[in-house]
Amino acid sequence: MTYMNPAKITDQQKVRIEWLMFRMFICCALPWALMDSEFFIAFVLGLAPNFVVPDRSSFFPKHLAQEVAYWGEGFKKFIENHSHLTISLDGWSTRTRDELYTFHTTTPKRRSFFTDGHVFKGESVTGSVLLGVIDKVCTFVPIFPMNLANWCRY
Repeated sequence: MTYMNPAKITDQQKVRIEWLMFRMFICCALPWALMDSEFFIAFVLGLAPNFVVPDRSSFFPKHLAQEVAYWGEGFKKFIENHSHLTISLDGWSTRTRDELYTFHTTTPKRRSFFTDGHVFKGESVTGSVLLGVIDKVCTFVPIFPMNLANWCRY
């Protein structure tokens, strides 16, 4: 895409811009609220005047599922040879009261990778509910040698 191209954004360009935007938010650990900022919107429109910045409440749930599916198998192979991993999570609520959580795995050299994402639709997110999701993530990423739910009870 040419800088400051006033031409209409094609569907292919829209998909590419949204993927790059999602990757930037995840890899740079940017707060998702930034997407609603008038300064961010002005910045994006300065680069692509006809691009419509999507609403974050629909943007992130859609792209989380796509990214987990795309990244999953390659990440499993990459992480197999690593030890002493740390898992962290971050979460927020959408305007429709859905709860979104992202899980990240960090290596000892402080390389952080998006590992998984989960959307709770209409569910109350308690510690035990989160523990169930973390247990699934830890099965995917071999961080704990035993079942996480049992490990956390001790």
